[in-house]
Amino acid sequence: MGVVGRLLGLGPVLLSGVIILCLLVAFSIPALAPIAPFIGIILPVIFLGVLAWRRAYPAAVGWLRGRVGGESFWNAALPDLKVIKVVTTDKGLARLHPMAGKVVLLEDRAGNGYACKVLRIADVVNSYETTTEEERLLLLDRMAKAIEGLGDVEAKLVIDRSPDTGESAHIILWSRIIDGDEKAAVHSVESAAKTLQRSMDRIGITMVDDMTYLSPSVSLRAATIPGRRAHGLALAISSIGTAASSAMCLGPGAGPLPIILLASGVLGLMVSQKLLKASSRATCRECLGRPHVHISLGGAEAYQVEPGGILKEYHRGYVVYSRYLAFTGNHNRDLSHDDIERRLPMSLKSFSALLYTLTDFRIALHIKPQPIGDTVRIALAKADFYGMDAQVGGALSGYYKAGRSMNLADRIMRGERPYLISGVVQVRARVNGQYMDEARALDLLDKQLREAASFLDTMNISTREVRDGWGAVLANRFLYLPLQETALEYNPIPRIRALTRDFIAISPLAFRRRPLMPKEGLYLGRDEMGRPVYLNPSLLPNPHVLILGPPGKGKSTLVKTMLFRLEQLAKYTGTGRPPAVLIIDPAGEYADKAEDLRAKGLKVTVIDLVKSKYNPLLLAGLEPRQRAARLVDYIFANIMPLDRYQAGVLFQAIMLAYKKLGGIDEYNPETWTDDRAAKATFKHIYDYIAWRAEQAAKAIAAKGGSPELDPAVTLLTELARMLTPLAIGSFALDRTDITIDQLIREGGIVIVSFKTRTVEGMQVRMSDELQKLMVWSILEHIHSYMTSLHAEEGVRLIVVIDEGHKFLQGRYETIPLGQHLREGRKFGASYIIVTHLPKDLPPDIERIVGTIFIFGFGHPGEARRVAELLNLTEEEYEKIMSMKTGELYVKWIEDPRPLYFVFEPDEKALVRRREERLWQLYRMQ
Repeated sequence: MGVVGRLLGLGPVLLSGVIILCLLVAFSIPALAPIAPFIGIILPVIFLGVLAWRRAYPAAVGWLRGRVGGESFWNAALPDLKVIKVVTTDKGLARLHPMAGKVVLLEDRAGNGYACKVLRIADVVNSYETTTEEERLLLLDRMAKAIEGLGDVEAKLVIDRSPDTGESAHIILWSRIIDGDEKAAVHSVESAAKTLQRSMDRIGITMVDDMTYLSPSVSLRAATIPGRRAHGLALAISSIGTAASSAMCLGPGAGPLPIILLASGVLGLMVSQKLLKASSRATCRECLGRPHVHISLGGAEAYQVEPGGILKEYHRGYVVYSRYLAFTGNHNRDLSHDDIERRLPMSLKSFSALLYTLTDFRIALHIKPQPIGDTVRIALAKADFYGMDAQVGGALSGYYKAGRSMNLADRIMRGERPYLISGVVQVRARVNGQYMDEARALDLLDKQLREAASFLDTMNISTREVRDGWGAVLANRFLYLPLQETALEYNPIPRIRALTRDFIAISPLAFRRRPLMPKEGLYLGRDEMGRPVYLNPSLLPNPHVLILGPPGKGKSTLVKTMLFRLEQLAKYTGTGRPPAVLIIDPAGEYADKAEDLRAKGLKVTVIDLVKSKYNPLLLAGLEPRQRAARLVDYIFANIMPLDRYQAGVLFQAIMLAYKKLGGIDEYNPETWTDDRAAKATFKHIYDYIAWRAEQAAKAIAAKGGSPELDPAVTLLTELARMLTPLAIGSFALDRTDITIDQLIREGGIVIVSFKTRTVEGMQVRMSDELQKLMVWSILEHIHSYMTSLHAEEGVRLIVVIDEGHKFLQGRYETIPLGQHLREGRKFGASYIIVTHLPKDLPPDIERIVGTIFIFGFGHPGEARRVAELLNLTEEEYEKIMSMKTGELYVKWIEDPRPLYFVFEPDEKALVRRREERLWQLYRMQ
């Protein structure tokens, strides 16, 4: 008895209490009083034997109380599943995403098990915030029909909310493998997945095939920890000794004591056999000698079970503490159809509140269909029995019980389906030693556990805390896989009978408004629900960004924060390095701050285009005739009023300069280099056109005509006049100091500045037309250069265009920048356009940029333009007029729903703003 008590972790006080209780029971019954001492032996033995039988496997893996690797933990948690295979069923989806188009097969040694399909809920258009109560009820009804359409396929809904990624949801579908028939199970689960996707899409819930949540990680190990055998052997030896000694005492006049001891020894042998068998189940037979594959789910490096049902998951840099609640009762099942309809909106509201009250948790609901006909027949039979019993004089509660059974039958006849459901809530706290320690984590877990139980209670679902270590292991397994179905072994997660509307409020429809947005990338801040907001141009169909806001609201701080966090985008560029950054800085704002950026660890290069000449005639990977045509048709035509004749002459001049000065042959690609093109400049173009005008004038004068009245001479002279600023003066483009290759390959942050030059105390400013020529030329060269590199893996270059309104509009609609914005991510570059007022923007700007960030506008007229641009409601319009610095809306081109969030700037980006604020306080007060 002592060995069994030690095995179960029962102390001497509790063991003595069991014996005393049995003695009290025996002495309280006069007929049993003479054999009370014997009862005090046999009853505790039977009690402990049954308990040991149920706890045999947890005892075999008692080493889980120490820190163990992920492979050993999952080998212990999955004694019934010995084969896990991943089968690709849709190669087309698998090419789009490595974890799509797959089915996981879980099998035991007998060839039985499950085929599993995971669907990730990618978007919820009709969320809790965007629907009325009537609409929610209708959506829940349609979702119930979608669940009922799964047939005999089991489903598990897992809703996860974490501080890092916000809320997410997955539906895991299970189809049983019977007699090793994997193909039938795979076909069944695939069909159910397609049916569910179509049904959910009709109610605005988009689901995608994604095995990432369940995908097992595999590692090659020599051995996992074997099951414990010592306790089973010790019990077997003591039981043999007890049985042998009692057998020797059997005989006439020996009394019942030897018989009782013999029975105790036999029971001990049976229990020891169960313990040794459990130890064998917990031991991987293949671990004896040769390396082989073991699986691990959940991504933790190690696990540890703590007293009180606490499970610790060790990740790199932090530890996750978890506690669990298990569903134990469903009080909705006996409600009438009308009552459950009235309660549904309140239940959905309670679950939505639960989602955004708890900070870090996961809820899993496993649904197993039951036969409809049997359930109705049993319900009607119970109603008849209870009603007849009450009529013939039985308890009046029989009428109440009969009514409940009739409610059940009525709801099924109205279309609901019966299920067996199981549910687990996991609450988590992350300990990293900096913001949270173990004591605070345990307090947080206790608080979240009580809140979860309270919210579920308002939904008529009762729960029980899982308080033991092995129960925590099973609850953690339940989050990913079905539980092993056993008759006598310990299981803290009961199956509960339910109908469809009893649990349908546990639904993604409870999610708050959230646009379709990147879940990782460059971190920007959090929305009102605490969900993180990221910018990741490489994951968006259109990587271009517009930042709009009045001065002083945080536009520059937002850009600088992006610069300091560029490393977060390194894994998306296709090169393993963060993207390079080119800043177009017309006013010299960023050039003035270059030293500050360098002092904070950034590599910054400033190129002043007033001093260093850039040549728009560079080919940058484009064929000469195409480059000349784009310069004339898309750049010069948007800067100056060119006649068709003037455009033709300018095109001829450029082609002639390529040929005569650069030695470029338009029919020989080997000559299409920037080294050759750099020899041709706009000084040469101007000289040629001025010469042609002079020659034309002489020819007219030689014929006795008046050159001033000749249209050709007039057009050539006017063209030469318009090109004069490009050839003569401080800004003359008369040489090539830098090429696009040098700009991009410089790496880090390159600031291209049009900073004014002081000449004898006077400010000399580059004209807007010349700025447009330079900016559009640089962007054209970037486009053709990046296209020639076939940079399609990700965004390798980010171009920040300050005062972007200057370069978004020209004389005609077709400008280079507008063309590039419409092309999306085809050339591996992302444009970030920073500007002030919405009235400066072209009318279709929201359709040609992928992401729009808008800060608050206090002016009603500008705020109204912003509201129209973002499709804001009246409430959101009022909000944008009162937003403070650092508060903004973001809108993605793929989604009509803008998102309000609070920007969290990098500390390094705030130094200048704090200094400016202090300067104001000192000087203005």
